[in-house]
Amino acid sequence: ASATPGKSCLAALQAPWHRPYEPSHSMSRMFPTYASTNDQAQHHPQGSGPLHELGQLLHGLYRSAQHSGVEAFEQTVLNQLSSCIPFDAAWIGRSTLTPAGPVMHHSTLHALDNTYLNAWDRIRDHDPLVSSVTGELGSVAALSIADPGLSDQFRAFLACYGIAQVLCCATCDPVLQTYLHVSLYRHALKPAFSETQRTLL
Repeated sequence: ASATPGKSCLAALQAPWHRPYEPSHSMSRMFPTYASTNDQAQHHPQGSGPLHELGQLLHGLYRSAQHSGVEAFEQTVLNQLSSCIPFDAAWIGRSTLTPAGPVMHHSTLHALDNTYLNAWDRIRDHDPLVSSVTGELGSVAALSIADPGLSDQFRAFLACYGIAQVLCCATCDPVLQTYLHVSLYRHALKPAFSETQRTLL
């Protein structure tokens, strides 16, 4: 599936929802085994590993934060993060939570079409990650397009943008009372995001 939807795909996101859930074996045919160029077997030689990777990541980010604007810094975050957690696309967003749902103030997209935000806004009430990551700040939530609990609307949205897996976390700025979330996307169902990768995020 393409990460850049056409007009017909966007129109489908506004259509009535009558399609039944497709079982996971059908989804597996749509989203083959993960074959991204980032998908290298992660071997940890002596003296390395998740904590070492985290230390290297933070060291690079501290240096970048001193010399970059917000958007450039967030792109640097994603570039650095991809060396620890292979992903194909990503979204960093800042928002305020309201009774009607999150109101986005700023977004940085990586390898996503610029129609993505408007498309997500149409189906945000069907996005289970919003309540998952804001209900327990600092927690990490993961899902796949094959999960049976997803609504047809949200499943179609993921398919439209070629998203098979999502790994997401959020935190809150106590001064500004705004939420920052990071969502990482893979275009295929396997391999799943590992526990180590969830911990790093």
